[in-house]
Amino acid sequence: MSARAEDDKRQALSSGLSLSRLLLSVAAGTIVLSGTLLQTIYVGRTLCLLEGAWVLLGVSLVFGYFVHGRYVSQLDESNLNSTGTFEWLSLFQSLFIAVGLVLFAIFVAVNLGSGPRLKVTRAELGRGARYVAVTVDCRSGASSGCHGEVALASTGKRPREIGRTLFAEEADGPLNARVQLNRAAGRPLATGKAQILEVHALATGRFGNQTETTSRLRLRRSAASHARRRVGPTKRHPSRPPA
Repeated sequence: MSARAEDDKRQALSSGLSLSRLLLSVAAGTIVLSGTLLQTIYVGRTLCLLEGAWVLLGVSLVFGYFVHGRYVSQLDESNLNSTGTFEWLSLFQSLFIAVGLVLFAIFVAVNLGSGPRLKVTRAELGRGARYVAVTVDCRSGASSGCHGEVALASTGKRPREIGRTLFAEEADGPLNARVQLNRAAGRPLATGKAQILEVHALATGRFGNQTETTSRLRLRRSAASHARRRVGPTKRHPSRPPA
């Protein structure tokens, strides 16, 4: 074999080895990145895609190590050949990492920006102005349900927080959270005047990913409060003497 042919084979093997090293870095980096994304975007959708991507990327890592081992073996035997076993190992490594990256990309596309969906729909003053019942539509997509917190604040020139509470539900959907009020906070709300409250809600997903929203809602009165205001105090009539 001529020196030129030997040099060409060495360059071909070197190029294949460089590509294998690059694919190893990509596979390892993707696995680490996917672990980080679990805490930021995942809410229970298509986890099987991520698991499949992990398996395929792991297999590609194994084939990458085989490529390196085959390269060292050929150097030791002084039998350089970029075809045969070396070529097939490189091909399998590229194939597995390509499919794994596709599955990972689909997983990210499905879950990106899909944190817990959160919407505050109603705030109603409870009996005796002791609490405000806040209706929260929370959907995390996780089997553990949805949980988070609600905070109420008054509006106007001097807004201040008047109450805060946690909420939790085993299933997605509308839920009621009672925000307890102290006497100082409940007194102005019981005056009967139209009140606008600023409601801040925060929901936490399965892996710690959070969504928060702030809404301004008109405070409603409970049916019991409306009835008391319409009827008013009862008048007592003096009893008539018997005829």
